[in-house]
Amino acid sequence: MVLLGCTLAAVLVRLYHLGSQSLGGDELHVLRVLSSTPLPEIPRTIDVYDYSIPLGLLYGTVARYTALDEWILRAPMVLFGALTPLAAWYAFRPLVARTLALALALVVAIHPFCVFYGRFVRPYGIVLVLLLVAFGLLVRAFERASTGRSAAGLVTGAVSASTLALWLSVPALFGWAGIGCASVAAAASERSARRAPLCRIAIGIGGSTLLLTLLLYLP
Repeated sequence: MVLLGCTLAAVLVRLYHLGSQSLGGDELHVLRVLSSTPLPEIPRTIDVYDYSIPLGLLYGTVARYTALDEWILRAPMVLFGALTPLAAWYAFRPLVARTLALALALVVAIHPFCVFYGRFVRPYGIVLVLLLVAFGLLVRAFERASTGRSAAGLVTGAVSASTLALWLSVPALFGWAGIGCASVAAAASERSARRAPLCRIAIGIGGSTLLLTLLLYLP
């Protein structure tokens, strides 16, 4: 019930006066790309415009069938903003007490910084959710590997979430690198019997994410 309340609060606070908020500043980058670049060429323009390739492709596809208004442009951020409390709970519940995880869910639901980027037409709010999910999957992969069970599904999910985060926004590399360093340190601190499988998971997720991200940016 607390998580449900946090999710509803996250939705309401992000929708509050959303219709009266005008586009400006960095939010206009993606519109400038859509007005000057054919849809198939969008993945090739990252060195020219400061914008998110996946969002450009999404908005460009939608624009082929309907008019882009501010509600449509902000919809992905509001949707992921509503998921932020659930993602925070999922990421940290295995590591902290339940009450602390719930408190964290409430903080990210209503914190002004999270609310701002849960409405702003930039990918940072989406990146936060994806990195939280990737971290939660990594923690659970460590738990499964420590008991000798397969963690392939969790590793695949972590790689997918972190790769999409890096494709959405290059600066996500800093957050992802922090998670990677923490995971390697945690794996290296384990007893020798458990150290090898955990290190393989940490390095495997990091290497796979970098390889897939480079392939996405290769154009």
